[in-house]
Amino acid sequence: MACVVLQLQEGEVVVEVLEDAAPRAAGFFLDHVEKGTYDGCRIYRSTQLGVAEGPRLLQGGPLASVLAPSAEPAAAPVVEPPAIELFETTEESGLRHLTGTLSLARDLLGTGDAIAEWFICLGAFPQLDAGGRSEPDARGFPALGHTTAGLDILGAFARRPTDGRTPVDRLRGEILSEPIPILRAFVR
Repeated sequence: MACVVLQLQEGEVVVEVLEDAAPRAAGFFLDHVEKGTYDGCRIYRSTQLGVAEGPRLLQGGPLASVLAPSAEPAAAPVVEPPAIELFETTEESGLRHLTGTLSLARDLLGTGDAIAEWFICLGAFPQLDAGGRSEPDARGFPALGHTTAGLDILGAFARRPTDGRTPVDRLRGEILSEPIPILRAFVR
């Protein structure tokens, strides 16, 4: 088990990465942390996934400049890190999308592979577990860790306005007006 710190101006978010339960997904995420992929990125999405009164999740990562152009300065490079096709489903790992779960996003507009984008659940999202939804398949999303500190910080971010720009229709109304910079991500 490794602890990853997302260092923000407002404080630290700490996640335990569960390498024993989800070795491929955890290794993929940790590799990006070690390479510095998340340094200078943004937490830019706050969504209830279409449920009016449900909990929210926050998404961040290197594709903010593509998915939420208002999230990055104009000079920021577009980072398109490689994806991971084979990842552990929640059925295989035993992990579930509960409050504090860290999970990888997937390329829902293309291959369905897990990508370097990640999200943290601020409530239960069983529809993201294996068998919970069918787009692009029923594999769900690869949960790989649990938040141990900083959920209060994330909860405050989740309540911010979400009228930021995006070229992706399905993300309209989910992009934070003021994305949160990740100063640094590192293994502690």
